[in-house]
Amino acid sequence: MAAEQLRAVDLRPSQRVDAWVSLREVDDRLLAALDLLQPFGQNNPEPVWAARGVRVVAAPRALAKDTLKLAVEADGAAFDAIGFGMAQRVVPEGPLDIAFHLRQNVFRGRTTLQLNLLDFRPG
Repeated sequence: MAAEQLRAVDLRPSQRVDAWVSLREVDDRLLAALDLLQPFGQNNPEPVWAARGVRVVAAPRALAKDTLKLAVEADGAAFDAIGFGMAQRVVPEGPLDIAFHLRQNVFRGRTTLQLNLLDFRPG
């Protein structure tokens, strides 16, 4: 009965995207604008950004606790990208479309912008 009713329904999970951006637009000004929208929570979800045609420029690698790390580039801008819970995912060859949250990362006294991956697909 349920199978008949759901036959025409697409049950694949989907990723919400609030805005498609060029990686060239991802900068400290965008991060500062995001700070003005806080606090994020149930009635004020954090914006999800997405970029098309991103190239992986450093080999993806698995870190501790099922974390995927890669470096990406598009539109003359390059970023480190971290995907928590994604270490087992295979990163396809060629351009990617990525969905992410923007974060400030401080590591060994150096502050950079980082993309926290929510999902990716072949672009």
